[in-house]
Amino acid sequence: MLEILPRFGLAPLRQAPEHPLPGSPERCLARWAVEDKGHRLWMLERLGPGQAARRQALGRFVTSLRLAGVWAG
Repeated sequence: MLEILPRFGLAPLRQAPEHPLPGSPERCLARWAVEDKGHRLWMLERLGPGQAARRQALGRFVTSLRLAGVWAG
């Protein structure tokens, strides 16, 4: 699972199971807390069929809200 991080420009360090993950674990097939070499924490999720398209649509929506100055999240 850590081998995925370099695809996003992140250098993996270790799994970080001591960090609780926010949200519902049912929203994906599996998920892990991981730490990169910069000691930043990330939540890595394994998505099921069809979930990626929905996540991409939500990402486009959030981006449009940010560009419109509606949401700074």
